[in-house]
Amino acid sequence: MVESKELPYNFMLLNKYSEIFKGRSQQISTELPELYKRAHERSCRALVMDTYGGDCFLEMELFPVRVMNGDKEVDPLLVAYCKWSGYTQTLYWPINTKEIFFKPEEINYISNMVRDDDFYFQTGIWD
Repeated sequence: MVESKELPYNFMLLNKYSEIFKGRSQQISTELPELYKRAHERSCRALVMDTYGGDCFLEMELFPVRVMNGDKEVDPLLVAYCKWSGYTQTLYWPINTKEIFFKPEEINYISNMVRDDDFYFQTGIWD
């Protein structure tokens, strides 16, 4: 078994992780286009983006990440890595958020994508 690794803060700047997440983003945009569209709209709203004709100009990589709270695995996050006009912002969407309504089949798909990952985000406080 491979030892699990906590993702570093700058994970998207490291080729080791960015290639994996870009591939996952492409997979989500293809396999779950409605979810991708909802996440894009909500990310624009969260970033208070101006919209022109109902659309905002935001490049977004959208991918799930495994999450650990201490030594317990919890629901994965959907990460929106957003770029626009020279700015970069990372948004973290829990799958139980009301901002993006996740359908049960989307939750299953996301959970299956991260199930065997040996890297994760660490969250919470533990003993």
